[in-house]
Amino acid sequence: MLGDPVHNLALEMSPLDEGFRKRLEIMQDSVKDIISDALYRGQVRGFVVERAKPVQIASFFQAMLAGNYGMAKAHLNKRAFDSNLDMLAEYLDEFRVGV
Repeated sequence: MLGDPVHNLALEMSPLDEGFRKRLEIMQDSVKDIISDALYRGQVRGFVVERAKPVQIASFFQAMLAGNYGMAKAHLNKRAFDSNLDMLAEYLDEFRVGV
C-alpha cells in the first residue's frame, strides 16, 4: 500500500549485491544534490535564509521521507504519513525568507 519503492529496493538488495548498492547510492546522492542545489539557488535569490545548510537539509529531507514511508507501510496509516509531511513542510518553512 504505502512505501517508497526505491528505498524498499535499497533495503532489500544492498546487502546482497554491492554493485547494485553503489548504483542506488549514486541515484540517491543525485536526488540529494538536486534538492541541495535548489536550496542553494534559493539562498542566492534571497528566498532561503543564509543560515540554512542546503546539503544537511537535503539529507534530512531524504531520511525523513524514507522513514515516513517505512512507518506508514509498517502501520498502514496514511493519516500519520500525511501528518508527518505537514511537519516536514513546517520545518522547511523555517528556512524561507520572510515567513
